Amino acid sequence: MQLFGQFERNDMTFRGLRLLDNFPVENEPILKQLYGFENFLAHIQLRGFDDFALAFDYNVDTGECELQKHSWGSIKNRKTYNTLSEMMQDIKGKGFEEVFEDTCSNAL
Repeated sequence: MQLFGQFERNDMTFRGLRLLDNFPVENEPILKQLYGFENFLAHIQLRGFDDFALAFDYNVDTGECELQKHSWGSIKNRKTYNTLSEMMQDIKGKGFEEVFEDTCSNAL
């Protein structure tokens, strides 16, 4: 895990995180404690490529994740998972570029 960028929530700016490859899911309690707010959605980066980046919103209370594909300033796809573990297993099994293939595009 490393500090990476920033994001805004509720008129406040927060330091962003980037999960490095092979982040151990056993360290999830660290994510739940970092921001110190209840019912908070932390925006966490995963990987950046030439034409898109992957990030997710993480609910620190429930552990639910919304994986997002960002491209040229817009969210092109979204996929919801019940747990961080479920999301990480899906990405590991399908790969960063194919993880959205079973969902339709939700371009904004």
